[in-house]
Amino acid sequence: EQFKQMGVNPLVDNYYQNYTFSVHAIEGATLLKINGVELKPFNDYRMYAYGDRNFFPNATVNYANLKPSLSLNVVDLLDSAKLNKIARQNRADLFHPKYECIFVDATNYSTEDKELDKKVKTLLRVLSSANLLHCRILLAKVPELNTYSVLRAEQESPYFFVECSASKMPKKVKKIDVQCSTRYYKDYPTQN
Repeated sequence: EQFKQMGVNPLVDNYYQNYTFSVHAIEGATLLKINGVELKPFNDYRMYAYGDRNFFPNATVNYANLKPSLSLNVVDLLDSAKLNKIARQNRADLFHPKYECIFVDATNYSTEDKELDKKVKTLLRVLSSANLLHCRILLAKVPELNTYSVLRAEQESPYFFVECSASKMPKKVKKIDVQCSTRYYKDYPTQN
């Protein structure tokens, strides 16, 4: 209204800008049980799910009684040689990774060390959208849940990153049940 009063006329009919981007979306309900205890989405855990843009754009995961095949301390993953060794072992067979489910404990380091804390948080952010370890599911135990922005992640195979609040995780993870469906939308239309 103030622009009209000053005599300023719009150049177009509206101020919206239409654009597209590719995105992965979780469709429907998710389920996460650890040692038989069902956790609440968003409050107890956050799941980031990706289908493969070429072969499996719509991925559904339904794992029952899955045992973590590898457990790691997050600080170990800051060592690029260790990270690359695990990635090479898992990449040998893309459809049957050696470590299908990897558990990462991101609570056993001192957050007082600000530089280390920043590196860990950056690594977790990267792992939320990039399957550096070439696993199917990466379950990260974290002191507090984060919310990551939507990233243009294009995966070679379906990948699920689950960040779980340390207060809801048992000391020992014996089995995991996961159900989730994801869809890859190429050129999803939206506007700002």
